[in-house]
Amino acid sequence: MNNLNERFDQHYSVWNQLPSTLDTRRPATIVPLAQRLDNVTLNAMNTIFLLNVSDESCTENAVIFDYQRGLIKTIKTTRQLILGWVHQLGLAGPQLVRQIAVREGLSLCKLPIIQGVAALLPVSTAKRGNTNWYNLNLLSYFESQGVNTDLVYDQKLHLKLGLSPAVVKRQVTKARLLQDAVLAHHHYQTGTLIPTSTAVLMDETSKQILYQYGTLLLRYHGLTVIPRELNGCINDFLGTL
Repeated sequence: MNNLNERFDQHYSVWNQLPSTLDTRRPATIVPLAQRLDNVTLNAMNTIFLLNVSDESCTENAVIFDYQRGLIKTIKTTRQLILGWVHQLGLAGPQLVRQIAVREGLSLCKLPIIQGVAALLPVSTAKRGNTNWYNLNLLSYFESQGVNTDLVYDQKLHLKLGLSPAVVKRQVTKARLLQDAVLAHHHYQTGTLIPTSTAVLMDETSKQILYQYGTLLLRYHGLTVIPRELNGCINDFLGTL
């Protein structure tokens, strides 16, 4: 069993005690590794994977793979966790993604839920019951494992997924197109509200937009995103306005 190291170890020591390869097709092997927290809410930016365990012989219904907190199991279902997050997004959530998908002529099947650099993709149809979700944020790459796929996060964490590489590629491609369109939409909407003066008061929303754009730009050029350094650059830049 190889434990995670480097970036995971440097920032979040909880991952030191966890294996670097986890098989999401075998939930029963993952539940014992997770800490119980029933009042947990979903942090989309830090959620690597959301695992449905409601069909397993345990009292929990879901396991959250959280970048900062490790594995968290809860009695909340994956559906409840997703709906709680979507409720916070309001009109900027699934409704906006669906409108953009229709406009771009993209399939409405298994649409992702998008918030900035976070894009959660359903493994199966999410309209009914519970399903697993995986995040594009922190996803370094994915590779074929026969008829299944190996998702690799932050170059270190390997998650075995019961979807073919062809299906994952289609989902990821569509999600990235939608993610870019959502970001462009928010940039346009916010840009019309910011006054064109030499003394612009940049609020938290503007900082978030810059962070999202910077992350996408670094990703596009194949560079590693280090949140602390990126936030520092943004704060330095805003201080010159």
